[in-house]
Amino acid sequence: MLRLLWRKLYILRNAFTFECEIMTYTDKNFRSSKALKEAVKNGEKIGVWQPGGLFPCKQNGTVFLEGPHYPEPHKWYAQAEVKDGIIISVK
Repeated sequence: MLRLLWRKLYILRNAFTFECEIMTYTDKNFRSSKALKEAVKNGEKIGVWQPGGLFPCKQNGTVFLEGPHYPEPHKWYAQAEVKDGIIISVK
């Protein structure tokens, strides 16, 4: 019973702080997350964009990436930190 109550409180708390996380693409169509990580490590300035265009892509903070770009099947996913729309680190 207590566990159920905590679960409901957790859901309510998140409902008020909900921030939609949308999968985004990188400016360059990388074949793997390893290639993306190497490019960021080498100092390339890589931006992010949201393919649907309905929701703006975050310019600062954490974004979630997928690739390669549609219509190819997505084979990799990554989490990245962006600053002013440019990827600064990839996990």
